[in-house]
Amino acid sequence: MAFDLGESVAGMMPSSQTIVQIFTFIGVGILLAVIAGGVVWWTLDKKKFNKIIRLHKKINGTVVLDKCYKASITRVGNAGDVWFVVKGGKILPRPKLEYMKNVYNYYEREDGEWINFNIQDIDVKMKLAKVFYLDEDMRLHRLGIQKNLESRLQKEGFWKTWGGIIGMAVFVLIITVCLIVLFNKLSLLADGLGRVGDTLGSIVAQNTNNGLVPISDGVQV
Repeated sequence: MAFDLGESVAGMMPSSQTIVQIFTFIGVGILLAVIAGGVVWWTLDKKKFNKIIRLHKKINGTVVLDKCYKASITRVGNAGDVWFVVKGGKILPRPKLEYMKNVYNYYEREDGEWINFNIQDIDVKMKLAKVFYLDEDMRLHRLGIQKNLESRLQKEGFWKTWGGIIGMAVFVLIITVCLIVLFNKLSLLADGLGRVGDTLGSIVAQNTNNGLVPISDGVQV
């Protein structure tokens, strides 16, 4: 019985559908790995930088809240010393005055030094200065006017109402388009590989037929 090397090589080549499935699994695996890596990195980063610094500055003669930074407490050495590391590289001593849980107020002096501070008790200051509160009737009247103005003028804008939904829809659309393009390219690549396999099989078959001579017992050499 004659041995057809060309058919054997052609039979070993995977079909176009199999190649498409392989590349599809690879593409989906890579995409899932990237997403999982991003989620893990975001979780670890959020867990590490779980402190918030509210930095105040003097602008035009008035002390205002300028920026908020994330920070973490990092241990240094084996003696129990710690650093207060601001996300971005700045290193501060561990703060002692906490504004609320994991939130700290800082003031940037003119020389650039950050100083940890806490808000003073305004009630005590006013009582010491003998400053009286507003009349209760006047306060209720002011609150009523403010409520009226909010209901009439301070309406939520379009982007504030629908911005989150639109952003999510655009993100899903981009991911879908990327997947479609990826699968289309993989299909074209698989078709090309299939044609290359068929051509290679034909070439091998032609060369084999040209170089083999039949013998009387049916074995070719």
